[in-house]
Amino acid sequence: MDSVAADPKVIDADQLSAIGSELTVLKQFSPQLEVPEDAAAAARARVSAVLAKKLDPYVRAGIVNSASDIYEQLGDTDAEYAMLKGELSTARSPYYYMADLGELEEKRGHREAALAWFERAYVESQGAATRFQWGTMYVSALLRLAPADHVRIRKAGLKVIAELDGPDRIQARTRASLVKLEDRLHKWDADHRYDADLKALQGRLAGVCGKLPQSDSGYDSCRKFLS
Repeated sequence: MDSVAADPKVIDADQLSAIGSELTVLKQFSPQLEVPEDAAAAARARVSAVLAKKLDPYVRAGIVNSASDIYEQLGDTDAEYAMLKGELSTARSPYYYMADLGELEEKRGHREAALAWFERAYVESQGAATRFQWGTMYVSALLRLAPADHVRIRKAGLKVIAELDGPDRIQARTRASLVKLEDRLHKWDADHRYDADLKALQGRLAGVCGKLPQSDSGYDSCRKFLS
């Protein structure tokens, strides 16, 4: 791992990834399960040096992902949060980082701040499949962090399901996201307190299903939702 991290022929993202893997190993062999201070300082310095470079946004995205892993190994959520927030203004797809910021706020126990980031990530996401995936991420966060707010969950769920209104939209990762959402909604309503909300969501998707020909690849998944 040291050789990869120091090899100038290896791209920066992979170098940082190697450093992250090395930190994982160091933590496992540390009595306190913490990264030694000298290794932590060296890792921070490498991250700062790489982030200081002017890079293509797509290249930078890989670097930020690797840097995030390093900060996670260091247990430094403040540094990771600051880095991700600083990338929002220049990233090609900032909604990826918004979701990450939501996860960090959730780990910190800041529920409303987390939900605000998840909602913003959904609102600003682009592309039909992506919008549904990020929308289910937002609804899932509501189910975890505000399960009693059934009105808010139903309103968000109806809006997200509307993203499927169109041909050939329920397939591949979209179908997988729909299945996961269905499972989470069933668990949320395990005691049948929110049957009316599930019925509303089922009815919204039924409206989508009614427009699909039986030849559509998502037809069966659509009809089975919350049945």
